[in-house]
Amino acid sequence: MKNHLIGFLGMFLLAVLLVSCNRRKFPVTSQDAKIVFEDTVHDFGVIPAGKEQTYDFVFHNAGSEPLVIYQADALCHCEDAEYDKEPVKAGGEGKIRVTFHGEQGATGHFDRSVRVYSNGAKGAVTLTVQGNIQKRE
Repeated sequence: MKNHLIGFLGMFLLAVLLVSCNRRKFPVTSQDAKIVFEDTVHDFGVIPAGKEQTYDFVFHNAGSEPLVIYQADALCHCEDAEYDKEPVKAGGEGKIRVTFHGEQGATGHFDRSVRVYSNGAKGAVTLTVQGNIQKRE
């Protein structure tokens, strides 16, 4: 019986450890800060291969408390996301700058995302840039 109890406790601790490793460690979402983006998708249209494209996703804090961006994760090595580290006051405005690096040799349609984590939304807000890379002649 003792061996079964030790085995059960070991499995339980392992399960707790695995679940906790998969969670992002961000502070609790504030109900008094609210992030509202003007748009969450931007189409660059047709762009030349190898040329960087940048777009600023503008957001507003529609809440009554300061809004903090904790992280903006580019989901591909072909893009970067930059953001202001300072809190955005209630009624204020901020931006997430997404830069797409049109890789040499890549052609055709692309659709890339950035996940934005803040105290103004439950979970992540997904921003998307898309377009078509024109083959060099």
